[in-house]
Amino acid sequence: MTFAWIFSDDNRHNNWIFSNETPKEGRKLRNRYLPLACPRCGKIDEMKALRLGIDDDVRIRSRFDYFDSSDNVIIVSLAFKNLVEDLGNPDCEFIPLPADSRYFICLVHTILPCEPNPPGMRFYDPCSACRRFLDTTGGPMLASLKLPQTPFLLSHPNVQHECRFGRKWFNLASEAFIKAYKKSQLKGIDFLDAR
Repeated sequence: MTFAWIFSDDNRHNNWIFSNETPKEGRKLRNRYLPLACPRCGKIDEMKALRLGIDDDVRIRSRFDYFDSSDNVIIVSLAFKNLVEDLGNPDCEFIPLPADSRYFICLVHTILPCEPNPPGMRFYDPCSACRRFLDTTGGPMLASLKLPQTPFLLSHPNVQHECRFGRKWFNLASEAFIKAYKKSQLKGIDFLDAR
């Protein structure tokens, strides 16, 4: 069975979900998420934030069907959502954006257990308040993941990747998904062999 890590192509527009950005004030966390912010590093619990809902003025500008928002949330087009649903993946959740029916936040719920401190990853500067890392680099090797016995389309390791703005989701695609995606001619994904 072939697996590949999913990387999104660079999007030339800033698309923030949890923050606003203006030339005058720069990036600011939206008011509804302020209570979730760590007082030291400013990161929020992204899953709790998504459960609070999405502001009505969040609009997306992209030519891709799969990409990361500026705060690293995975955004997918209606066509991508339809592809995954047609393939019968019950472990993907698609959260609609109130102001933009063309796009959805995509959460993959198939979690792959990973050994602690997996080879291939480095962790930098844990926050003294929330203990989240400021940054992580690399990714777990396939051998350090416990793959499920049942077929899946998309999954992600239980080790959390971090960058300056918060969590970054790295999804693993199965051979069935890779073939269907390439056949669909959707745009936005680069696959990296996960052997």
